[in-house]
Amino acid sequence: AGQHYRKLTNGTKLRNIVGIEAAGPSFEARGHHQRLDASDALMVQAIHTSTTGMTARYGRVDVYFNANAGGCGKQQPACRGDPGVPIDSPMGMTLCNHLRAVAYFIESIGSVDFLAAPC
Repeated sequence: AGQHYRKLTNGTKLRNIVGIEAAGPSFEARGHHQRLDASDALMVQAIHTSTTGMTARYGRVDVYFNANAGGCGKQQPACRGDPGVPIDSPMGMTLCNHLRAVAYFIESIGSVDFLAAPC
């Protein structure tokens, strides 16, 4: 999105991009010109909740949720119970950790109760 916007606006960068569990398979190994990268906007925030999304840092700010629940942003405790997002199929349950990123992002917009620690 950021690269496309720069092409359309003669090099102007977007102010902010939030990568909510940006796709990992087929993208993580590609160069920064072929995937979301910290240079795509003035601020790129990355939310990591599973190994389905990109696990490497790619934002100016990378947040790995529940770092002490099975590694940096790999497993989400809520997936054992209510994931907070609609899961209507077996595939949805498989991707629960990945889908949980949406619920965390929505909750974080209006909450000041999130704690952060180095991962």
